[in-house]
Amino acid sequence: MIKATELPYEIEKEFLSVLIKLERVGVKIDIALGLKKLTELSSELKPLEKQIQDSYGIKNVRSWQQIQKAFRERGIFVPSTNKEILTDLAANGITVANDLLSYRKKNHTLNTYIIPILDKCDAHSHRLHSTFNQTATLTHRLSSSDPNLQNLPRPESGGEE
Repeated sequence: MIKATELPYEIEKEFLSVLIKLERVGVKIDIALGLKKLTELSSELKPLEKQIQDSYGIKNVRSWQQIQKAFRERGIFVPSTNKEILTDLAANGITVANDLLSYRKKNHTLNTYIIPILDKCDAHSHRLHSTFNQTATLTHRLSSSDPNLQNLPRPESGGEE
């Protein structure tokens, strides 16, 4: 029989063995889907970037200074080019704001999720090996790192992708 003082240790010991196995086995990744998304997003970004560059004369679409300058030259004074400001501009019919929002979202998805996951995925097993942390959060929740699997976006269309 386990003593009350030993119970937390016994529970943690069992949980730790599950985490070790999960880290070792990894998470199965659909490489074909990842490569498909990589190709789709990459091919969507290029014409979108060209459209923004051509319509507003912004050479570097990632430069908030160039974006702000382009708006200012058209009589649109904005304190920032953050998502909230661009969303307001798009709602007021400024189409380049919508294009910028779309570009940023696609670029963020590609460079924050798709590419790093494909890079870290084992080429032979198609498994991603993350590190699971029991004590890394103030709320005592389980977290993961290298890569962080907790902040992966959900599909917007309700699909499986």
